[in-house]
Amino acid sequence: MVTVTPLTSWWARKLAGDWDDPKGDVLIVPAGPALADGTLGSSAYWRSVYAARCYQQDGFRHVIVTGAGKSAAMRDFIVYLGVPREAVQIETRSDGTRESALLSRTLAAQTPGREVLLTSDYHTFRAYRTFRKAGFDVTPRPFPDALKLSTCWLCRWQVFVTLSEESAKIAYYYARGWI
Repeated sequence: MVTVTPLTSWWARKLAGDWDDPKGDVLIVPAGPALADGTLGSSAYWRSVYAARCYQQDGFRHVIVTGAGKSAAMRDFIVYLGVPREAVQIETRSDGTRESALLSRTLAAQTPGREVLLTSDYHTFRAYRTFRKAGFDVTPRPFPDALKLSTCWLCRWQVFVTLSEESAKIAYYYARGWI
């Protein structure tokens, strides 16, 4: 069922919500997972690529990357992709989506304008609700992460596992009252 049906793409779309690519002034990007050696993982890589694209094409003035350990590497990659270094701020203490939301409020408060939360399609549901609960007035902007992998039928099991893990995290966040 996972391999030969559109289950994973349907599930990823449900977690992503609307796809309207909102514009804004401040792009908030939660750091994605890193590999054991500190190299950017696939989601962190794509979050960085899409952050640079959004900045360059859609008129954002600032980018905030939040997440311990990975935000500096993501910032460096975003700068490498053509975003001015002074436009990218990082939050380096958080470990997880909830902490990212709580600890990046200070940076966001110093950066006026409409805030847009850019993250992977599968992460949007939880991240958006977590940031809202933390006091952000963000608009979600998912990008196709799990959806890209779902086009490869050999990759669908990897996507299935990612979506299952994310759904468990959503349940945990609900149980804790974080979303």
